Amino acid sequence: DQVRALIDLVERTELNAIVVDVKGDRGWLAYPSQVPLAQELGVAIGGLMDIREFLRLCKERGIYTIARLVIFKDSPLAFGHPELAVTNADGTVWTDAKGAGWANPFRQEVVDYNIAIAVEVAQMGFDEIQVDYVRFPSDGDVTTIAYEEAENTMENRTAAINGFLER
Repeated sequence: DQVRALIDLVERTELNAIVVDVKGDRGWLAYPSQVPLAQELGVAIGGLMDIREFLRLCKERGIYTIARLVIFKDSPLAFGHPELAVTNADGTVWTDAKGAGWANPFRQEVVDYNIAIAVEVAQMGFDEIQVDYVRFPSDGDVTTIAYEEAENTMENRTAAINGFLER
């Protein structure tokens, strides 16, 4: 199986870590989350191997494990709860150049959701959590975006991202 082959590769070479997309850039989770919003959205699609079994195998071999979590680029959250999405001025969900929806970094519910997932993943026993897409969208026509929560300025966007990272 693919995952066991990767673990074996790390074990027999100078490699020492494996990064796993636990929350990928499409917003899906590689494990069955207990976070209520994740359960409501039905975002647990599983991975190539049970995460706990993966972690057990890596710990046995001294392999450092890194969970990658994509934060604000999140189609299931954006389309499942449009009120939590980055939207166009007409209220429709804004999509990037690849058709992905983004969760609104100004919304506390979005921040809380992602922090709950990060805590849950940390409690599984990963050695490190790598957060990705911790930013406002930029890949598409951002001129149509309208935020109700705050004026769309660099200062406000920076404050929202810094607030997330501080928490």
